[in-house]
Amino acid sequence: MVPNKFRTQRRSFGDGGEHRQSVFDSADRVLFVLIGTNLVVTTLWSKADTHLRKAMMVAFFTTSIVHLEKGNYHTVFTSMFSHVDLSQLFTNMLGLYFFGRDISHILGSKRFLGLYLAGGVLSSCAALEEQMRSRRVSPNLGANGAVNAITALSILLYPHTTFRVFGILPVRSWFAGSLFIGRDFFDWIGKNRDALFASLASIGCGGLYYVSMLRNVRRLR
Repeated sequence: MVPNKFRTQRRSFGDGGEHRQSVFDSADRVLFVLIGTNLVVTTLWSKADTHLRKAMMVAFFTTSIVHLEKGNYHTVFTSMFSHVDLSQLFTNMLGLYFFGRDISHILGSKRFLGLYLAGGVLSSCAALEEQMRSRRVSPNLGANGAVNAITALSILLYPHTTFRVFGILPVRSWFAGSLFIGRDFFDWIGKNRDALFASLASIGCGGLYYVSMLRNVRRLR
């Protein structure tokens, strides 16, 4: 059940008022900066037309146990903004916009950014842990984990919100979100175990954030 505090706050956006408008603008700004950053890094991949450029992109915008062994810990962060596959980029950014916009308004820009980063980092760490266990090196990249954490929180807060696909077909939020997150489970069926553990970690991140929100509401009562 969604706490009344979150229901009220969600309806209040766009109702007017200088303070609400500034929060709205700030939340949207962070959302579009995240989308823009992903687009920029993907563009850099498309421009990597030489061996040196490709090597630089792999070194800075993917992560693996080899990266950690070399001390490139920053790649745990940078890899969450990196996409080589345009279809993966499109799907992630579409999910980030539709599931993330309301969440960004609820959390505010700083906490929304924190959730995005936390989901991405935990997802990367889970994938790296699986690589260490299996000793199978595979470059990890993509915003799947970050967006999955936001999607999981959106499902928990607003499971019965209706999306209209192409403005016509109504789809419940819990169903659309489950299909979105389920992409990684299909990858697992395709023998990509990293995707499974990364997805579970990101879902757990969104779930834990939801629990912390409920606890904060109860303390205020």
